[in-house]
Amino acid sequence: MIMFNDEFHDYSVNKIILNILSAFAINDDLNILIRTNWLEGLIKILVNYTFKIRGIAIKDSSDDLQSEPNMIMVNQTLIVRILRLIFSLEKNRKYFKQLFPTKILGIFIEIGNYKHSLSLYNQLITEFNSLPDEELNGILQKSENITSEANYMNQTVGGYTIIDLIGKGGFGSVFKVKIGNQNFAMKEIKIEQKEILKFMGDVSTQNLEKLIKEIDIWKELDHPNIIKYYTSFMEKEKLYVYIIMELIKGVNLTEYIKNFKEKGSKPKEKDVIRIVIDIIAVIKYLHKEKRILYRDLNPRNIMLDENFNLKMGDFGLAKKLNDTNSPEREKNNLSYSMSNNFVGSILYSSPEMIKNQEYTEKSDLWSFGCIIYELITLSPPFEGDNPLTVAKNIVELNYRKLIKEDYDNPILVTIIERCLILNIQNRCDIEEICGYLAPYLIDKLNYYKKIEYDIKNENEILNDKILKLETAFSLSQKNTNQTWTAENLNTPDISSKNNLNNLESKTDIFKQSNFKPISDPLSKILDILSKIMFLSSESNIRDTKDEKCTIVMKFKRKIFPANKILNPKIIKNEMIKLLNFSKEQIIFECDDKIEPFNSTGMKTEPYTGKLRITYEMLFHIIEELLIVNKYYTNSK
Repeated sequence: MIMFNDEFHDYSVNKIILNILSAFAINDDLNILIRTNWLEGLIKILVNYTFKIRGIAIKDSSDDLQSEPNMIMVNQTLIVRILRLIFSLEKNRKYFKQLFPTKILGIFIEIGNYKHSLSLYNQLITEFNSLPDEELNGILQKSENITSEANYMNQTVGGYTIIDLIGKGGFGSVFKVKIGNQNFAMKEIKIEQKEILKFMGDVSTQNLEKLIKEIDIWKELDHPNIIKYYTSFMEKEKLYVYIIMELIKGVNLTEYIKNFKEKGSKPKEKDVIRIVIDIIAVIKYLHKEKRILYRDLNPRNIMLDENFNLKMGDFGLAKKLNDTNSPEREKNNLSYSMSNNFVGSILYSSPEMIKNQEYTEKSDLWSFGCIIYELITLSPPFEGDNPLTVAKNIVELNYRKLIKEDYDNPILVTIIERCLILNIQNRCDIEEICGYLAPYLIDKLNYYKKIEYDIKNENEILNDKILKLETAFSLSQKNTNQTWTAENLNTPDISSKNNLNNLESKTDIFKQSNFKPISDPLSKILDILSKIMFLSSESNIRDTKDEKCTIVMKFKRKIFPANKILNPKIIKNEMIKLLNFSKEQIIFECDDKIEPFNSTGMKTEPYTGKLRITYEMLFHIIEELLIVNKYYTNSK
């Protein structure tokens, strides 16, 4: 690694090194190499030079090119040029957007891509050296974070390749990952050693769900406005838990609101209503159907995808209500006595949570009211210079009240007023809110009915194609006097050379390249079916005989049972469940090769010898084995 020195007599040496790096930065590969390995170091030197200039008393002779301040500023200019050359490469730009203050970033961008003239960077250096110490230290900290984040890229965890960092939160980091041709979001949660010892004794996955309750709750949820949970696993060596979930391409509600605030405009009423209805649909589902308190309802946990579909996630603070509540509590509402630790984002927290009192599902409705308020005003109702001030304003109900006449839709203002009530008994419930929104809910219901009608038509088309397949099977049986059973699809005798050639030709049938891409549901069924047949062929199983291969073979025998006539409808239904990541469990007979709980996330029942695995877990296992067997590489 290139070493720099900011001592006076080494400024000339540093100048040579910086000029070399500038020349290297023209090449795309070297550009990324510089960003990965030297970005933090370059920023550190740049900031240290600024601090050093401030400590030097500039005399009248400071216009001397050989004076220390001028030599420092020359090196600063060279560093900034390198940074601008790195920024010129598209894939590097996201790092700088979080690095510099807005004013500096604006000047930085205006210079232009791949510009070498040092005179273009003079204004930027002047502005940079005028930044207050606090902002300079902030830049140093951000550069360290960027380096840390960059080190994650292209690493593989549990078979998933990390593509990008989506964001960080109090409960972990979220990455965009890829396995095979599928993209997912992966949440990384670090487990403290003391927590493992306290809750698990040893690092066994048997009690993992007791430690990470988010997984336990999330995997039970199935709602169109909740981010899908797929699977989870643990890296024992790193002491991290990973949750694989649906990847949402879009922005969270905080970014959505911020965007309007910066533009000086407000969201359309129909868009606000759509967001409100989707949020209340999730809250009703959690409270009434799943008996779950969300406890951290805030804009950062609400996503809007590219098609403006709302998705909620992050159930790290959610609480599952058990059946031990008293009859009095059960009669009135869901409730839970708060622990000693405060939970949730304070801006959207109810007064009873702040005061460490018993809270109910109506605490979530307080947060719901805060979100509606922010959607129509672009500011949260309760603000302050510090958390204590915010908390004081909440418990005293100190916020700017809204006047119904100032808004096109007074219903939203009414809902806010009914949600933001200090006395939890007087606060509105979910049924009251649904009553206010009844006209919009009817429109939403009609919308879903249309979708259901369209899906029904698509299924009829798919069933028609399956029927044609059945007819083709019947004709082939009549013409060849052969019954199509699973035995006919099994590996033939390879004792002779001719049979070996037949085996190779049959295996080739299921290569992805032999299937013409068709944009209809049947093509997807054929594609996943070909992958299963590819993996279950003798040549691909031989080198990877582990529990995952065993599961795929068991599933293949399930859809192609021995000595039985093939049923295309069963095959179709099984493939659809697989493609839809169904949470329905598949039950297999277990053998000694399967451990009670292993890396696949499968569980066995030790006393019954049954193996249980969901279709979504099976899908991930198939994709992982395809990569191991170079299926996608060979298909190319």
